[in-house]
Amino acid sequence: MTFELEPRLVRSFRSDGKLVRVDVIRAVGAGSSRPAVVMLHGASGLGSGWLVFPHAEELARRGIDAFVVRYYDGLDGNDGSKSSSALHYRREQIISDAISYIASIPEIDPQRIGVYGMSLGAFHALALGTHDRRVAAIADVMGAMPGQIALSSVTSMPPTLLIHGARDRIVPIERMYEVASRLDDIGASYEVKVYTDQAHNLAGAAHTDSILTVADFFDRRLNGAAQTASAQVPASARTLTSLSEIKPVITARTQSKSTKTALNSRSKKGAKDVRVTAKSSATKVAGKPRETPAKVATAPIRSTTKASGQSASSANAARGAKDTKSRQAAVSRPEPQPAATRTKTPVDRNQVAATR
Repeated sequence: MTFELEPRLVRSFRSDGKLVRVDVIRAVGAGSSRPAVVMLHGASGLGSGWLVFPHAEELARRGIDAFVVRYYDGLDGNDGSKSSSALHYRREQIISDAISYIASIPEIDPQRIGVYGMSLGAFHALALGTHDRRVAAIADVMGAMPGQIALSSVTSMPPTLLIHGARDRIVPIERMYEVASRLDDIGASYEVKVYTDQAHNLAGAAHTDSILTVADFFDRRLNGAAQTASAQVPASARTLTSLSEIKPVITARTQSKSTKTALNSRSKKGAKDVRVTAKSSATKVAGKPRETPAKVATAPIRSTTKASGQSASSANAARGAKDTKSRQAAVSRPEPQPAATRTKTPVDRNQVAATR
């Protein structure tokens, strides 16, 4: 059953004194005691919302209220600084306060609250699932378990959907695989879908398919709907839906990285060998004694006449006097001193940045 959508509402709640906005997307005449899904954006902020609002609207059509939480409202600074790992627990507190606010709404069934997260939002969704019992289901899109939580410490999770792109370089698929493996080990209920031709932001037919996949998942888990099959695999892509299918992809990526590392290592070693060889050759050339040029014997000039003999004697005397003056000048002139080498004071870039 599908519903028409009400006009989008903007509500708010307070977290540590700060006002946090929430976009509410719901269906017309969906009845009382409805399920709800908390929608969490990624590290870049909500932006135009194209990675969040289409999911929220599809959920509302299924009779599930969607609450898009602008959790960055509760933080100081710009969006770039608000994604810092140092603020993990503050962001989690804001999201936890959002769940409390949503659970207090009379039309919402507090036992049927799910969390959808994209990228950074997905990290928080998974983290909440490890300890917040109010979370009934989780949809993780392009996320992983944050470093603040050791996977080995995870002993239970609500039903979880993991969606990822095999070509994701921001959150590598290996991290999603680690989460799925842990859920498998502890016997948690989970579903996985990997698009082999997608990177971090799903695009095209894969984006559309992911919207339907997420809606189907929450429809079953929160609405008690029968097994739905509205999501369709894009004709342009191949999807993987089990650990056994994903493992070869992980293995191939690991081998590829190992090969690249080895090639880079050999390349660096080769460059180093070339430099050493060149230096050795230069040392050999520089250390080779230079050959002393052969002295050319000159025959004395014999005077043929007395006049010429006198002229030669006068020239020799003049040269002798000039050489004597040159030697005296050389002795009296101080040795030239080498120019002072300028020492460049290193700049502490952190200090410079802090004083701007």
